[in-house]
Amino acid sequence: MSMHRRSLLRHHIVLPLLLVACGIGVRQGPPFDEVFPDASVLVTTTEPASVRARLDESQLPDSQAHHDRLLALLRSRQQLHAAHVVLLANAVGRPETTICCIDGRRIFRYGPRGVGESAKVIDQLLTEGIDRITDVDRRSFGELIAITQSDTTLRLYTDRFLAKVDDGSTAALEQILDGMTGSPALASFLDVLAPQGGLDGERGWTAFARSTFDSDRIIVLRVLVSRDAAIDGDRMVATMRAFSFDSGREEAFTLLAPRVQKLGVEHARASIATFSFDSGREAAFAALGKSGDVHLTDQHLVAFVAMCSFDSGKLQCVQALANSLHGEPDGDAAQALLAAFSFDSGRQAALAVLAKRWLELPLADRQRLLATFSFDSERQQATRRLMK
Repeated sequence: MSMHRRSLLRHHIVLPLLLVACGIGVRQGPPFDEVFPDASVLVTTTEPASVRARLDESQLPDSQAHHDRLLALLRSRQQLHAAHVVLLANAVGRPETTICCIDGRRIFRYGPRGVGESAKVIDQLLTEGIDRITDVDRRSFGELIAITQSDTTLRLYTDRFLAKVDDGSTAALEQILDGMTGSPALASFLDVLAPQGGLDGERGWTAFARSTFDSDRIIVLRVLVSRDAAIDGDRMVATMRAFSFDSGREEAFTLLAPRVQKLGVEHARASIATFSFDSGREAAFAALGKSGDVHLTDQHLVAFVAMCSFDSGKLQCVQALANSLHGEPDGDAAQALLAAFSFDSGRQAALAVLAKRWLELPLADRQRLLATFSFDSERQQATRRLMK
């Protein structure tokens, strides 16, 4: 594995750990009119980052008069920097938007796309503003794409500017995506990039690595899987570790389940081990079992069962994955699986699921399975299943 690839893997393994705080509301400072008594600064400033920081803290009016004022400011200028259009669009009140502070950086998490009158105003600002933009850098392009409220507006901007800001490098994509964190427009933007080869190779995994939220990671991963991106053992484990919560891991594992059969036992086990709770692991086993083209070995099953805390979870694992077992049964693995259960009742239930497969084992191996039972009554019942 190349050093560059390892750095990408390390980046998105560590990133979730950097989450410091996420606000429940972004507009909690003084009113907009107090912060910007002369709102023309939105289209004249030479320090857009400073103005943006003040804008993000101000309480934005949700009124037609405010929207009209923003449109008038736009129309008052024949030429604008892209950052000015970003400021105008973000001056439209979107109460669903929140700000997270991650590794000292302010990261947006946008509300639903295309909802409400404010969405129409934003798209109007973007649509009228595009012909006034004289220059655009990668981050501001990402910020413009991020706040688009429709695919029509998004395509307007990608058709006009994408080729100018994206030279096909991973650095270019990183800088664009840095302006798009938490945006529901991400999926639509990836749908533009993917058919053009814009997510092929390391660029696709760069997009994954730059994702801040689990929801964004799932969006990127879905595209990568649909394009049959190469996923080896290290990549699969790192991908699973990138997620912050089991809900994200469950969805990711469902997408990745068909790839598990190509992994060694240790990589497969490490992927499942990323789950924080048994419920997540059980959901992963269920997803794996429902994937019809997955072929597992007895060793896979033993490794998975050993990761469950209670007999009930171990049994669910066996039930979910029994039909995915292929190849000759292994006596040592069968004995290890039954020994993993704490109680005879669990062993008996697992045996009921796997008895047909284990009947193919040599007699000596089947006798070793009987020895795992603690009580004669359970051993006798097991004998009736294994000694036909």
